[in-house]
Amino acid sequence: MKWIESDYKTFVKAKEYVDTVIIPLIPVEAGRNQADSVRMSEFTGFLTDYLERQFMGRLLLTPAFTYLPTEEKDALQKRAESFASHFKDASLPHVFFVTADMAWRHLIEPEVGELIWIPSFSVADMEAAKRQQAFEQQAKQIIPLFTEKWNDTK
Repeated sequence: MKWIESDYKTFVKAKEYVDTVIIPLIPVEAGRNQADSVRMSEFTGFLTDYLERQFMGRLLLTPAFTYLPTEEKDALQKRAESFASHFKDASLPHVFFVTADMAWRHLIEPEVGELIWIPSFSVADMEAAKRQQAFEQQAKQIIPLFTEKWNDTK
């Protein structure tokens, strides 16, 4: 379910089945690296939307966790831990952070949440069918991470 009002109503009704949250990690940068930031944002958005559709009724997709790449790594790590803790306290024990920014690879500890890092590619000029196919292929690699986590807690 997405972070929108109509899905919230569904979330409230199905809360006992929703145990997972996806938090997209998106760098926001102006200047010389802006194109990379925009590409990562668009890619991560498409990927997390695809995952949300695959697991509708089992997970909640939050708005993007945005940050400046120049922020202190310790501060980013603490913010991410705070987000994860908040959702775990709200009965969403499985936290997945999804990003195309490799800087996060060493910032998310396993006890905080699962980090899914996927290198981005440009989707700007892709036909809708090709884009769908590309994200299906990406998701095939990611979906087992979710099912493994769910199976470990049964």
